[in-house]
Amino acid sequence: ASSFYDQMISFEINLELRKTAFSKLFPNSGSAADLGCGSGVDSIALSMNGHSVLSVDPSSKMLELAKTNSEKYSQNLSFHKSTIAAIPQKYDSKFDYVISLGNTFANVEGTTIYSTIQRLFDLLVDGGSCLIHILNYSLIADQQERIVNIKPDEDNYYVRFYDFINGQINFNILKFSKNDPKQYELITTRVNGYKK
Repeated sequence: ASSFYDQMISFEINLELRKTAFSKLFPNSGSAADLGCGSGVDSIALSMNGHSVLSVDPSSKMLELAKTNSEKYSQNLSFHKSTIAAIPQKYDSKFDYVISLGNTFANVEGTTIYSTIQRLFDLLVDGGSCLIHILNYSLIADQQERIVNIKPDEDNYYVRFYDFINGQINFNILKFSKNDPKQYELITTRVNGYKK
């Protein structure tokens, strides 16, 4: 998804929205860790608001995209390739803010969910704040609505949808050309639909 992620999420629009939201949520500049940073929109917004930012993601491709975007917006971020649970202890008690947006926690395996949550607390300074975004999988499982979103840009359509198979939820992103729908890319990810 790294090849078209920024077009799908409308990077520039989301950057402005996040800058505004983060200025209210995190009014005092400090250090922040963006866990599951993806293409860097949250990291860049935090940095533009005066925070020093560590951007963490397990995907080399997404980190490269985040680095490119940070250079585009003249922001100096630090990067670390890792899952949340495997972030080195040298980062413990270093961050005023830890954020994990974009439903990142749905990608955390069930066997590591508790150690992953513990890492969030370990990373924070005393009195630090944490913001986690995760979808309401109780509602999603109950309603079983397959189509999440259909979004066009100049050249393509992006369709985000679910498959519900034997209690498992797969999240799909389908990108196809407006001019030639046979030119498509489909990415499927099994998500962990945490309900607590």
